[in-house]
Amino acid sequence: MSVRRPDAEVQLAVAGYVRKSRAVALEGGGMSELSELSGRDMRILAFERRGWRSPGVKEQVIAEVLDIPATWYYQLLNELIDRPEALAFDPVLVKPQRARRQRVRSSRSKGRPA
Repeated sequence: MSVRRPDAEVQLAVAGYVRKSRAVALEGGGMSELSELSGRDMRILAFERRGWRSPGVKEQVIAEVLDIPATWYYQLLNELIDRPEALAFDPVLVKPQRARRQRVRSSRSKGRPA
């Protein structure tokens, strides 16, 4: 079975999104907040922004493009969305991620499946 190489389009989209976000932050004077995010953190946020039709495909691309296991990716993402720097970097992504996580936690605490 051959392993599919990372999609060049995905890699370019992630890299382009990070560059664009840095440029917007510089224009808005927010680079001091962004400087605390590592390159990996920014790549994770940019990667999460992409829409996925299938979780299996997303997990495969996580391993190929980010070179980390999917479980680790989701742990890092959950830690990352709590950081104010991540909110400053991409509020359009971070706010819904926080809300989604809260809904899942609430439904679990009420005994309902997520």
